[in-house]
Amino acid sequence: MADDRQPDLAIADDKIGRYLLNVDHAEGGAKARFFIARGFDPAAPGAFVEALLDHGRSRHLVSETAGPFGVKSVFEGPLSTPDGADPIVRSIWHRAIVDVLRMLVTAYPIRSRPP
Repeated sequence: MADDRQPDLAIADDKIGRYLLNVDHAEGGAKARFFIARGFDPAAPGAFVEALLDHGRSRHLVSETAGPFGVKSVFEGPLSTPDGADPIVRSIWHRAIVDVLRMLVTAYPIRSRPP
């Protein structure tokens, strides 16, 4: 099977621990509770990072929008989770005009996967 991962995706270290897996974050708390309930562990964020990078596959790319500060890429599809639920998630990435990497902006569930 061909690997269709986007080779230009990156995630800032604090994006996971201080935002997406931080239940005390004002904006990310609900997201953190969701992802933690799916089995991701804030004390061992590597699995979540890998799942998000894997989510960034060309077959999940639904839109790209160029703006004055760079390009916004939106991916939608199943996110591989430790509990096997694999919910449908939207991840948003941004590549600044002067950069080669798309950096993760956010990720959140858009619906549960059908049984």
